[in-house]
Formats: sequence, structure tokens, C-alpha cells
Amino acid sequence: MDQACREALEDGMHSVDVILNILSRRDDATNPVLPALPEPLVLHHAPVADCSRYDILRTRP
Repeated sequence: MDQACREALEDGMHSVDVILNILSRRDDATNPVLPALPEPLVLHHAPVADCSRYDILRTRP
């Protein structure tokens, strides 16, 4: 809490909302909640970017 107050004061903002926002962002960054994916949805091969597909769509009348 003290660090959030110091950070807000250093930035020139000293409202309760700013301090709560700083605390909320820190809490979100330290406790990411990732859902467990079922095995069929796990990505095994990274997709290959192929922008030529979009070029074909742009050139169609």
C-alpha cells in the first residue's frame, strides 16, 4: 500500500481512485488466472502467417 501511495505521489496524482487502480494492476499482474484447456484445444503447431490469402480477397471484384 505504501508503494502504491508513493507511486501515485511521484506521478503527481493523489486520489484514492488512482491508488486503488495501482493496487489492482499489481494484483492482476502477480496472480494471472489462466483457464485449463482440454487436450484437443492445446496448440501443438504454431500457425503460419499467409497474408496472400487476404490479398486475393482484396483484389476480387
